[in-house]
Amino acid sequence: MCRMLALWGDPDAVAAVLHGDLPEEFQRRCRRHRSGWGVGWYEGNAPRAEHRLRWVVEDDEFLRRVRALRSGFVLIHVRRATRGRICLENLQPFTHGPWMFAHNGTIVNPVTASLRDRFRPATRGDTDSEVFFHAARAEVEAEGEGGMLRLTSGIARANPTARLNCILFDGERLMAYRRGHGLFHFTLRLDEAEVAGFCSYPLRRGWTALRREELALLTEPGRSLLRLDGAGAVLAATRQPVR
Repeated sequence: MCRMLALWGDPDAVAAVLHGDLPEEFQRRCRRHRSGWGVGWYEGNAPRAEHRLRWVVEDDEFLRRVRALRSGFVLIHVRRATRGRICLENLQPFTHGPWMFAHNGTIVNPVTASLRDRFRPATRGDTDSEVFFHAARAEVEAEGEGGMLRLTSGIARANPTARLNCILFDGERLMAYRRGHGLFHFTLRLDEAEVAGFCSYPLRRGWTALRREELALLTEPGRSLLRLDGAGAVLAATRQPVR
């Protein structure tokens, strides 16, 4: 299984978090993840990503690279390959248009097999994770969070063992979905700024675990969090600073 860390907020506040000990703690938790790593960020409204086929724990470039970033959104993904070749094309985060995406899990089922033909022109690698990305962005573009829940429930019906933890961002809304290993929401307060995000690990006390088949939607870092269950029912809605 892979590991993910997303940070969203004021660029200076995100940079301050990346210069703290959070990236090192995340890096230390990835000792079993030897299939490469990637980091995504935004330059203006355009997503960018860099990938390396190195074991993140022994790659000094990891901390140097993430601490060189100045962006309001950063998404880190560390791979432990289960399917697909170990190659740069299969490393995440994936990007397309304004979208950025990372997935932790294994899918393989008839749903993604049928989707592969539909999205073949947009894919570069051979993982179901990349097919999942293109299907997810298409559903969210068409019908928002309802489209995301319909996609994930359809995949789960076709393969009840599918693991679908993922993070999706389009520059204005940040979505995280849990179906598999743990996924945690957090907000970090730095002076007057807040950085919100999601992580595969609870690196600090007080981070909130998403429930199984829960979709969390952030539209403003630290101030607007909508949590939905797999049927679309509201679990929680926050419109003020999250602590």
